[in-house]
Amino acid sequence: MADAVNEKIPYQREDGWLDVERLKDEIQQLGFIVGNRGIGKSFGFLKDFFERSLDDILQRYNLQTFEELSDMPERVESNFQFFFLRRNLKQVKANAKKIFKPAFFKKFLDSLGEEILDNYEFTHELIGDSEGVREIYLMLKHKKNKKDKHRILVGYVSAVTAAEKIRGYDDERIKWIMFDEFQAKKNHSYLMNEPSELYDIYDSIARERAGTGDCKLVALGNAGTILNPYFAYYDYDEFDQVKTDKRGGQVIFYHLENKAKRSEAYRKAIEGTSYGDYALNNAYNDYYSFNLVSLKNCPKPRKILYNIRLLDEIYGVWKDANNRMILSKVTAEDKRTFVDDLPRGNEVIDRQTYIMLTSLIANKRLYFDSPEITLIAEKALRKYMYRTVGGSGWEEDIF
Repeated sequence: MADAVNEKIPYQREDGWLDVERLKDEIQQLGFIVGNRGIGKSFGFLKDFFERSLDDILQRYNLQTFEELSDMPERVESNFQFFFLRRNLKQVKANAKKIFKPAFFKKFLDSLGEEILDNYEFTHELIGDSEGVREIYLMLKHKKNKKDKHRILVGYVSAVTAAEKIRGYDDERIKWIMFDEFQAKKNHSYLMNEPSELYDIYDSIARERAGTGDCKLVALGNAGTILNPYFAYYDYDEFDQVKTDKRGGQVIFYHLENKAKRSEAYRKAIEGTSYGDYALNNAYNDYYSFNLVSLKNCPKPRKILYNIRLLDEIYGVWKDANNRMILSKVTAEDKRTFVDDLPRGNEVIDRQTYIMLTSLIANKRLYFDSPEITLIAEKALRKYMYRTVGGSGWEEDIF
């Protein structure tokens, strides 16, 4: 029975939690993981990072008695470290302390001698520039003698917006970079050139280890919208696939099938709704049902405004009696056809039309005559929403 479950949900362990070990093995450089809340994404990776950091300390120091603890310096650095990132410093401030869960440290505490456990408390602290990078310390502090404490450096916490201050953290002991909540709820929340900023952070830390498997980056998120800069940057559109390799397998996208751990009462309350598809089935609502209308059923008068070329196919842009703009396969020969590259025949170059449609789609005011057109339009227009790779090799505007 367990084998059947694992075959059906490939990245779910028998106990229902995310198979972090398998994902860690598969990711060679960058991994983008989209999955339901409550399946163990952030929890699983952070638990692994903290445990590996503390395992290194246990291998180097025998921590059973006072005397053995005194052999460990007051400040010691683990040989396994990690970098925890959020998008901006406000998010870091709100969430940094939440990364410390008791379950992450149980294995370490269970390995300590009773003499140490009876006399020391285990805690944590963040030290450093709150506007840049802060060090993550785990600490054994004597319950009576507050000056008697031993701090263990296990990693760092910062934000993508602080990329300039992260330069120089090229320590070979940093094995993982974790970017939590990489998908924003609103498109205006993304940073300018965010994918390249994130990769610049990775490159600054990994240096010559980049792409060797010695330093990896994992980005975690929920299914928000398929219209985001990371999907555009890596030309990712295989949303119906559990795993998609890009750039020769150096970049991997995961759209997990793992089921969220929710009560039966909760499931019944939201099943069959668009939010239920998102919360329970990890569905991108804009991929499956975003602003879908049937042109022939839209209120009259309906009129076609112009045609437009998207991904080498011609579509009609319509307006109905409710002033809704609708993209359809139904075109009109007597209307102008706009393109954004080399025109053919009577076609007209007009990139402002594409920019206008991009604004409509970003604000959820563009409608579609079929689900297939949704994906085509978002893929064709997203280059006008996000910066793209230019001839210089660095990010620059589309024009």
